[in-house]
Order: sequence, then C-alpha cells, then structure tokens
Amino acid sequence: MSKHESRKDRWQEVSPNELKSLFGRVYYSKDGWYAEVHYLDKDKFGVPHDSHYMTVGPYKRSRNAMMGAEEVARKLKREGKDINFFKD
Repeated sequence: MSKHESRKDRWQEVSPNELKSLFGRVYYSKDGWYAEVHYLDKDKFGVPHDSHYMTVGPYKRSRNAMMGAEEVARKLKREGKDINFFKD
C-alpha cells in the first residue's frame, strides 16, 4: 500500500456497490458504505493460523470508506502485529 500509487490503481471495482483491494473490500449497505479489512495472524513460527476481518463504517461516500480501510491497514501494521494481508 504505497502512497504514490493512485487510489484507482489500488482499488478494483467489482460491482457498482463493491470495490476490492489487496487487504479488503468496500461495499454499500442500506445505511452507507462500509470497509472490511482482512488479515491473517501468524504464530511464533511465522505460520498463518487465524484469519480475521475488521469492519468500519458507515461512511457517506465510497472514497471515504476506502480511506478508512487504508487507515485501518496502516494501524494494524504500525501496531507491530505479525500479519499478512491477502486477497479474496
């Protein structure tokens, strides 16, 4: 997740109500846009063992939800957790 890469390059439109990225997705629900960030925890040997996701929202615009997802991903990396973002 590089800042010099445009948001359009980081996010792929799946449908008019859903966008996906390397670490999660943004989707529209009845009361607004939500961001869902997916990540894997690793054990002390570096083996992925537990998948998680964190949902934030609602947001008024999809762009705001994308920014929320990117901030959550940065926060998880800053916390020093040994995590691995995946695509799905």
